[in-house]
This record gives sequence, C-alpha cells and structure tokens, in this order.
Amino acid sequence: PPPPPSPPPSPPPRPPPLSSPPPPVPPPPPAPPVPPPPPCPALLFTAERDLLTGFLGNEWCYSRTAPTTGFVQADMDRCNAAYIDPSTSGAPVEYAFDCSYGCARCVYAQVPSGTGSKFRCTSEAALVFGCDMPFPPPGVPPSPPPPSTPLPAAPSLAPPSPSPQPPPPPPPSP
Repeated sequence: PPPPPSPPPSPPPRPPPLSSPPPPVPPPPPAPPVPPPPPCPALLFTAERDLLTGFLGNEWCYSRTAPTTGFVQADMDRCNAAYIDPSTSGAPVEYAFDCSYGCARCVYAQVPSGTGSKFRCTSEAALVFGCDMPFPPPGVPPSPPPPSTPLPAAPSLAPPSPSPQPPPPPPPSP
C-alpha cells in the first residue's frame, strides 16, 4: 500500500503585529502659585479665606449662599470661608487687594427679614484696614538698619570764652 499522504506543510509563522507606541502621558498640571503670607497679624484671616471683591467686582458675601429659614451647616461653612476686599467704595482699578480700602469677613448669621428672620451670609460689621506695621514673613530675618554716618559736631551753645588780654602797662615811674 502506498504510504499515507503527508500533512500539508504548515504556513510560516506570522510576525507579531506591529504595535504603535503608547500615547505620551501628558505632564501633570503645574501647581498653583503659593499665595504670599499675609503682611501682619491683623490680616491672617485673608490667607485662610476666599477673596470676594466688593465694590470692584460686585461680589458680596450674600452671593455665597441663599437665605434659609433654618440653620444649614454647609451654608455656614461656605460663608465663613470668604471675605470681601475692598469693602468700601473708591478703590482704584489697579487696587492691590491689601485691605487698604477695608476688608470684611463673611459671617453666617440669623438676620431680620420681613416679619421674621433668615439665616444668610453677610459681612462682618468690623472692617480691617491694612496693616499698621508690616513684619517680615516667617523665616525671613528683619532687615538690618542702614549703616549710620557720623553727623557733624553740633555747635556749642556755651558763650564764647573771652580772648586773652595783654597785661596792663606798668604804672609810670616818678
């Protein structure tokens, strides 16, 4: 009998599919700038709260929450996390937002409204107007005083001493 037919030859192995490189991973977004430390203890609250512009941007504390007839903790948290600067009118367009035109903290309070009262975000009555005496940020030593230059000697206030006088002539001889 004839030998059994041999199996057909197997096809050559396929090359691995060409893979495209993975798409590049975008770099992480840059970190937001760190705000400078407040210039004085009176303005420490500005580092911990969101800035709302008052007269310049027409954003007031009441824009943070809607008035309610009952206390709402989330509204209080949102309200108490903001302050207004400037809180008085007249600030120039290029205002530095340094509380020189008055800053007011936002406070959540129960306020009179019509026949009853409502809880709402309002501004504190006490205003802070900048710093009386700035101090360097933590970790920065204060600037040394400028070198002193010697001042000219002050004129003497004592009366001038009399000039020495020549001795009187001897008496005439007899």
